[in-house]
Amino acid sequence: MRQLLWSLTVLMATNLSAQAEEPLIYVSHQGHQYVATANDHGMVLTSLYPAAWFIENGADSRVETHIDVHYLGNDCDAQHDLWGTGTWWWANGGFGVDYENGRNLRFARQELFLEAGLHCVNSKFN
Repeated sequence: MRQLLWSLTVLMATNLSAQAEEPLIYVSHQGHQYVATANDHGMVLTSLYPAAWFIENGADSRVETHIDVHYLGNDCDAQHDLWGTGTWWWANGGFGVDYENGRNLRFARQELFLEAGLHCVNSKFN
């Protein structure tokens, strides 16, 4: 009986530690799932699955499909390969990214783990 209890305890502890190591997943207002990773410069949000965008450019319009990557800097700056530069912010209701070309990304009811960006407050939503 003691061996069985010990085995169950080890199994539960192993399962809990495996769960703790799972990446943090965010879901955007567009329904895309992103994994967040921190680095010295801020945070990188990388989509789990490819995303597609219609890029309007008259006769040269096209569809771009690839893994979506958003770079969120410690100074509230943001960068995207297609959307260019912008800013990111957090508020009581989640966080978001606003790009200079008018594109945006929202993560409602989700918290950031990046403490360096807590000064990136959007007063419109707080």
